[in-house]
Amino acid sequence: MKVRQNITIINDKEKQDMNEPKIRFQGFEREWKSGKIEEVAALQGGYAFQSSSFCKDGVPIVRIVNILYSGEIEGKPYKLLIDEGQVRFAAEDAHKD
Repeated sequence: MKVRQNITIINDKEKQDMNEPKIRFQGFEREWKSGKIEEVAALQGGYAFQSSSFCKDGVPIVRIVNILYSGEIEGKPYKLLIDEGQVRFAAEDAHKD
């Protein structure tokens, strides 16, 4: 059996470009660093949002139950739509089939 291995040599600029996302937060110009979320954010417990508290304005909310395995979001659009690039977090693995 013959093993074939491709080696790619990259320079420092190419390496830096690989570590920076193509979509950036507006106004963020510094170098991108990767790490564990607990190193940059605190975990804060709380209570679930009551659907009766949802409104058309304010912070966009997506409930875990509305995220399908395909990655699509179901539900009433005005309650669930969030813009491209906004951050989404899930507290547990609860995808719907």
